Amino acid sequence: MKAEYRNSIRSKAMIKEALIKLLGAQQDLSQISVSDIVKVANINRGTFYNHYNNIIDVIEEMETELFTELITRLTENPPQKDVNKSISSLLDYFKKEEKNYKIIIKGLSKTVLDNMIWKLVSQIKSVSPDVDEIMLLFVINGLTGIYFNYLEGRLNMSLNELCEKAVNMINKIVV
Repeated sequence: MKAEYRNSIRSKAMIKEALIKLLGAQQDLSQISVSDIVKVANINRGTFYNHYNNIIDVIEEMETELFTELITRLTENPPQKDVNKSISSLLDYFKKEEKNYKIIIKGLSKTVLDNMIWKLVSQIKSVSPDVDEIMLLFVINGLTGIYFNYLEGRLNMSLNELCEKAVNMINKIVV
């Protein structure tokens, strides 16, 4: 695989940051145009189209980056070995990205989020094919639902408290 140039990496980061900024301004994803993104990113349209065909491509790349990070962390700390360590590893990542995810979650439709969950299940199954799919769906849907509620400000607790409760519940389910 060919390495990306620094300018390419910087341009893509600027595009993603602009999209997040627009979503944070209470705009729905469907209301955001390429023109809006390039204006906020302070780049020209050609730069956008050098990297992406459309806004959905930007979202899909962000989704791929998220899944890559989650799968890496789950591979390094498999839940089958130590649920606490696995969840803590994911928590560290979500803490680092919490501000962006709080913004992104507001602009994505339920269909996009549901598709992300199914892709995550599929990727986890490819890494750990022996995992029971129904239990995996149960846990992932539960965790993502709770995490989305947290990001939307519907839960009155810290991310650490949420993690602790999630680990306790998963331990009860798995054991």
